[in-house]
Amino acid sequence: MTDHGVTSLRESVDALRGGTDLLRRELVATNDRLSRQTRALWWAIAVPGVVMAVVIVVGMVVGLDNRRAIDESNRRWCPMVGLLLPEPGEAPPSTERSRRILAEAKTLYEAFGCGAVAAAARE
Repeated sequence: MTDHGVTSLRESVDALRGGTDLLRRELVATNDRLSRQTRALWWAIAVPGVVMAVVIVVGMVVGLDNRRAIDESNRRWCPMVGLLLPEPGEAPPSTERSRRILAEAKTLYEAFGCGAVAAAARE
């Protein structure tokens, strides 16, 4: 091999090495850019997701607390609604109006959960 052939081979290797270095720098720059974009995307997804989860949990807790307060408030009416119901052995209502009142009182007694309150009071 002549000196000229070795020189051109070295020049080719150096050119390839330079091209490889250029590609490596571009790859690193692209990778950094994608890492930043991916990190930003994760934050853009994670923050609203966490906020939505917190809002849902708070909403459920408030809803359950409201339901408990409503049930407790309704149960306070149980003694009065119970007065509208006939005692065992009492004669049934005789007028249409009193039958309607009895039907409504039974509906309220069940809706307010008064049967459970009365059973708990007996125990």
